Amino acid sequence: MKKNFTQLFSKLAFVLLLLLIGKSNIQAQITVTDPSNPSSAYDPISLISNIFIAGGVQIDTIIYQGDPRQVGYFQNAGALGLSEGIILSSGGVEAAPDLASPSTTPYSVFPAPPPPPLTGGPATSSYLSNLIPGFVLNDIVQYEITFTPTTSSLSFQYVFASEEYPVYAPPNISTFNDVFGFFISGANNATPYNNIAFIPGTSTPVSINNINPVTNTTYYQANIPNIDVKYGGYTTVMTASATVIPCQQYTIILSICDAGDSAFDSAIFLEGGSFTTNGIIASPITPSPDTVLVEGCASGSLSFEVGGPATSIVPITYSIGGTATMGVDYDSIPASGLIPIGGTSFSIPIIPLNDGVPDGLEYIEFIFNTNPCTVDTVRIYIKDNELVTNIDD
Repeated sequence: MKKNFTQLFSKLAFVLLLLLIGKSNIQAQITVTDPSNPSSAYDPISLISNIFIAGGVQIDTIIYQGDPRQVGYFQNAGALGLSEGIILSSGGVEAAPDLASPSTTPYSVFPAPPPPPLTGGPATSSYLSNLIPGFVLNDIVQYEITFTPTTSSLSFQYVFASEEYPVYAPPNISTFNDVFGFFISGANNATPYNNIAFIPGTSTPVSINNINPVTNTTYYQANIPNIDVKYGGYTTVMTASATVIPCQQYTIILSICDAGDSAFDSAIFLEGGSFTTNGIIASPITPSPDTVLVEGCASGSLSFEVGGPATSIVPITYSIGGTATMGVDYDSIPASGLIPIGGTSFSIPIIPLNDGVPDGLEYIEFIFNTNPCTVDTVRIYIKDNELVTNIDD
């Protein structure tokens, strides 16, 4: 009897474990919404400007060329190593999370009746053609972003995924080889547009033929079973980076297409908030949201932050002015500071002092460079402690 009970308990525990795993997978499954979906809060332009682009860059223009169904907002892409961002695809992006059929079945082949053909993209691309000469390009989609960087290094994170993995990738021989690229042009480019989607430490473009089960395997992930997306395989999280000149204008083209066919599609997952040059952002922190402190009461602070862990020491310099007087209305403030390597912020404590004199509303003004191109001003206000003032009267 005891043995039967133990076996029954083990079976129930195993079933419970499977249910928990299933629930976890359902909760973590990727979701994708394209701008043509009525539930979408974005069009293609606002999608990339609000989700992909972070601080440290001034955006001048954004041009989207492609069908609205070829771009979308994704969440919960844990298996890809990204939590959220935008997806750019040579097919319809809302089919990307479809796990119902094998990854060797193209998701651009929809059940009857099929949706209208993809439209709106450029007919050809000399930048993509240069990466794979001799191939016919189909279903091109691209963003063209003109921007002004505020520091000397631009970077962002991405994952490349494809339905052509693994059947149409080496060691198999195939006439299909979908291609993508990130092409940048600006003040310090030797040629008009340079591709920066490279395998780390090389000048080899990221592609199906260059990252696969037998080539550069460190960067390849087989999607077995279809864990999170429909694609048969995908890369690890990659970083695209470029050295730029602050305050000079640049243009970057983010583009992907089918090559040799229009059926098996590929995609780029761009990490949300990763397009940045790490400019400095200053944020006043006070007990109330109006950035006002009260003499002799709770202190506040001014926090200087960069968009990610600093790769070198970031000096923080500023000038202090305003109608409030240091040492009388507020405690002494350091003349400068720094964000250390690996750090993300530097904070100045603002301690309001009670001088016992009715001053009205005064302010401390900080003037600083957010980057070599831009000067910003932040104010923190100090008002009288009315309770103390009334007692003194």
